[in-house]
Amino acid sequence: MVKKVYLEPLWKLRQEYEELIENPPEGYQFATHGSLSEGVFSRLSKFRLSYSVLFALYKVSPMQLVKPCLERLKRIPQGTALTYAVLHPVFRKEPWVLDMCGEQPHLLVGSEAMFRRFRGLIRRLLVSDHCRKVIYQVQIGKKALLASLEAPELADKVEVIYPAVSRKSFVKQYHNRPVRLLFVGSANIDAHWQFRDKGGLILLEAFVHLRQRFPDLELVIRSRVSPPVRRRCAGVANLRLIEETLPWQELEREFMEADVFVCPAHLTPSMTFLDAMSYELPVVTTDIWSNPELVEDRRTGLLVHHPEAHRYVRDFVAHHDWPEFKQVVSNVDDRLVGGVVEQVSLLIENPELRRRMGREGRQEVEEGKFSMERRNKDLKKVLDEATAQAS
Repeated sequence: MVKKVYLEPLWKLRQEYEELIENPPEGYQFATHGSLSEGVFSRLSKFRLSYSVLFALYKVSPMQLVKPCLERLKRIPQGTALTYAVLHPVFRKEPWVLDMCGEQPHLLVGSEAMFRRFRGLIRRLLVSDHCRKVIYQVQIGKKALLASLEAPELADKVEVIYPAVSRKSFVKQYHNRPVRLLFVGSANIDAHWQFRDKGGLILLEAFVHLRQRFPDLELVIRSRVSPPVRRRCAGVANLRLIEETLPWQELEREFMEADVFVCPAHLTPSMTFLDAMSYELPVVTTDIWSNPELVEDRRTGLLVHHPEAHRYVRDFVAHHDWPEFKQVVSNVDDRLVGGVVEQVSLLIENPELRRRMGREGRQEVEEGKFSMERRNKDLKKVLDEATAQAS
């Protein structure tokens, strides 16, 4: 008997959950239907101004709670065994699980100030019998949630299930051409702060240094950038800047034609790492937050120590609302630049090393820690327990 699970996104359905609908765990069927608010947000997300307005609202209201609160009387499809809520609690008196993805705990509400104000409400919702399980994509995320809520009694309810992306049916081509680096701020978010927060300023400076040693080196950046960064990019040879969001087929071509994925991030862009690994690219990133859980140093990529992370990471939480974070991401730390130059140079000078790391990463996505098979096995166990409680 197939059990039906109602997949309820927060504002819009992300690609990883579209894949979950297409490839669910054995014995389960995931279904969703777009609400009016999801449709409106999907259209607004195409405009850069929308993100500025949204972040301004985060500071004065619990934006992430608005939609689930308004939908507390919504009727879910008949015959549904469970609601699978992505990054938001459910106010309805029904069995549900919460998928926190790999996000910081305060994003259940919005800003950190709003999270502190509504922490008691969130704790009550998660401790309640209606909430069957809480899923996190990384171990440090589980620790951050328990510490932020000051709720050790939730420990047995929170499960870690590593994310997955689909296998890619292609044969990696190794060309006798200059090495090409790839940076993706976001596949579908058109906001220039993605470039800054994911270490684009660091990479840009590192690339200038790298070209002094490797004049033919190429860099492709897919990200919206600020006007000063745009002018800076225009003056750097062998750099191709793609500011508009791309259809997946075009972005896929950039992944397939690159040699190294470089993202010296100040936070964790988890799914982007897995996308890069699925296209057989070694990853160069920082050792911030959960990055070491996703990129295995010296095996699937190279980690650069982030010398300023201690300023905004406390009690397992990366505090992106702190002024210290904003200072760190807005400045170019020479130590971080030097680390990126060193690690990328190692891969440029050792083609067999970067190819081996690329193959190891692809194997992790296809058969290992981040495979669909592993994800579905672990998720089935969680759903079995949740639906058994529900019945």
